[in-house]
Amino acid sequence: MNHRQWKKNYKKQYGYNPPAYMDKRKRRKARAQQSLPCAGISVEQITQAMATFTEAVFTAAGNICNALAQAFSRQAQAFNAVADQYKDDKAGAIHGE
Repeated sequence: MNHRQWKKNYKKQYGYNPPAYMDKRKRRKARAQQSLPCAGISVEQITQAMATFTEAVFTAAGNICNALAQAFSRQAQAFNAVADQYKDDKAGAIHGE
């Protein structure tokens, strides 16, 4: 017998719908509502949290990019200085200085 037939027969026999503790569907629905993790959180709070998270992620990514740019800039300056020194040394060696 399916749930609908059981419920109809119960109502026919007793004159009212079965109580919640006997109705499997009502018990399942009550358990599902109790287990919702974000039952008290509004949509505004979720969107604010997402905005804060994305802002933090992009700020961190920007800081990482700036740090890498500064590091590579210092490396480029060092390599340019070494390259200029080699050019000057080689030019001096060719001209006999």
